[in-house]
Amino acid sequence: MEPTTSSAQYSDEKIRQTQKHVDEVIDIMKDNIEKIENRGASLQSLDERAQSLQYGAHLFDERSRKVKRKFYWEDKKVLLMIIGIVLAIFLIIVLIVAVR
Repeated sequence: MEPTTSSAQYSDEKIRQTQKHVDEVIDIMKDNIEKIENRGASLQSLDERAQSLQYGAHLFDERSRKVKRKFYWEDKKVLLMIIGIVLAIFLIIVLIVAVR
């Protein structure tokens, strides 16, 4: 009966080793699942920030165009005023010379 006891002990030891290996694999899989969940949350957060930045860039683009247009027309108004003043001075000089 001794060979049976020894083979039973070997079998029990083999089962414990296999169970230990299975437990290690389960722990690794749990860690992997947790990492995947964290990565998913990180990706979602990153996507939200990217959308926010894209919206901010769109607003910046619109506002910069409006400001550019505004200053363009302000520059044109100043240029027209300068031309008007120069023409008025020129007309005054011509009238003064014509009257003499």
